[in-house]
Amino acid sequence: MAKAIVKKVETYEESKISEILEENKDFILPGLKSGDRVLVKPNFISFNPPEKAVTTHPVFIRTVVKFLLSNRLRVLVGDIPGRVIPLSKYPKISGLEGIKDENLEISELAVFGFKDVKRDFLKLDELHLPKVLWEVKKLFNLPKMKTHSLTLITGATKNLFGLTPRKDRLK
Repeated sequence: MAKAIVKKVETYEESKISEILEENKDFILPGLKSGDRVLVKPNFISFNPPEKAVTTHPVFIRTVVKFLLSNRLRVLVGDIPGRVIPLSKYPKISGLEGIKDENLEISELAVFGFKDVKRDFLKLDELHLPKVLWEVKKLFNLPKMKTHSLTLITGATKNLFGLTPRKDRLK
């Protein structure tokens, strides 16, 4: 059975989020060792300020990334947004502007190419996923909880839709 940590945080305050991450370090980082590459998958649907509550809050992304980097992990932050956003905007959207670390990479996941995945239980004949998923040790899914016209709400499962190529989303 999958396990999760649920903590209430009243504001997007880096110190509070960081405290929760540190308290739960053993739960969050099992099986990871120094130098392992991980993927942080936020919701970058569009280039909007945090006040619009459309994308994963940049303070949350920044705090998680800093936590992972402090644990000597190689961190890739990426998404395939529903709308095309220039890669140059990603650092600002993610709150990572100004963080210079050789173990941090920010990218649109489509640049890694796609792997065809065939599964009998899928309605689709095949699913196309970024090849980089097979190159990372763990995926940290950072969705934005909000209402959605197609799925009523968005969360962890809906955020993973951002791993599929844009052309496949209409199928």
